[in-house]
Amino acid sequence: MQALAPLMDALAKGARTTIARDAAHNYRHAPEKRMAEMSGQLRGLVEANATESDAAGVEAIAAEFTERWAAAFSGLDAVLALVWGRPAPLDAEISEIVTSPALFAEAVRYMVPFNYADLPLVVVPAAASRCESRDSRDSRGACPYSRRPRSFQLVGTSEASSEATLLKLAAAYESLRGDLKYPFDE
Repeated sequence: MQALAPLMDALAKGARTTIARDAAHNYRHAPEKRMAEMSGQLRGLVEANATESDAAGVEAIAAEFTERWAAAFSGLDAVLALVWGRPAPLDAEISEIVTSPALFAEAVRYMVPFNYADLPLVVVPAAASRCESRDSRDSRGACPYSRRPRSFQLVGTSEASSEATLLKLAAAYESLRGDLKYPFDE
């Protein structure tokens, strides 16, 4: 997985380009009234006016990722991977993540490459974050990530991977883990 990290990072950073290209394609002839009614995030993507040539480099990286992924993991039913490198964001944080290229790339780094490769995946809730040390707390002593869910994803190793196999693996894990209680695991 470490050898694929540079490609995953490049795809996470490039995802906004292909999303903007698709938004521009889908809405380029939208009436001005419809554009005015769009959310700021969607309007910004449309107005970025990304083209096919802008997206071609990202799609070349996606093709290389897909090829290297298949070569590395073709003998397996699934690969366990991170969903995100930190706990899930709160609703109030979503707008900042979507509008900040750096935060967006961080948020999608472990998911977007598999979407580009048309690989099936399932996200499985595993536990919740806790503040067990002072290092986990902010300057006010609060724990900003407390009780936010942590998850992992099971990713198929090819387009032909069985979604049923991934769902069986996820169900087996959840059966062994037991129910998550609210608040999580307390």
